[in-house]
Amino acid sequence: MAFESRLVLCLSIVMSGCGVFTKPPPTQSEIDGLTRMVYPRDAGYSENLDITVRWQGDTLTLVNLTPRRYERMHMWLNQQYVSKVEEIRIGVDNRLELQRFINRHGESFPLGAFLQPDKSFPVVLAELFDPASGQRYRLFVDRTP
Repeated sequence: MAFESRLVLCLSIVMSGCGVFTKPPPTQSEIDGLTRMVYPRDAGYSENLDITVRWQGDTLTLVNLTPRRYERMHMWLNQQYVSKVEEIRIGVDNRLELQRFINRHGESFPLGAFLQPDKSFPVVLAELFDPASGQRYRLFVDRTP
């Protein structure tokens, strides 16, 4: 096998292996449901929650230091991208994939790629919205590398 062929084969294996452990992208019906959601601008804020959001590549890790778990919430990033969050458990084992956050145009949260890292947007604001109570909660976004 020629050197170029082996190089292409190795690169394709490495690049395809980067997404092996991720969930599949949202279905079209999930995307359609998220595009119909409107940022709850008029919802009141409740107390800030002791939940830290750590942005790491294409994943958010939520560190919940409160004494309770949160269920069936909507999480908004930068007031534009939303995802339904079924559960935020107590502790550090809460991972959310940025590709599952969708804006009103059906676009997922912008992520940089191997050769295009500048396409990524920073996460500067994270909020939980409880549709049952109509309350918003601000979360602390840890932007340290």
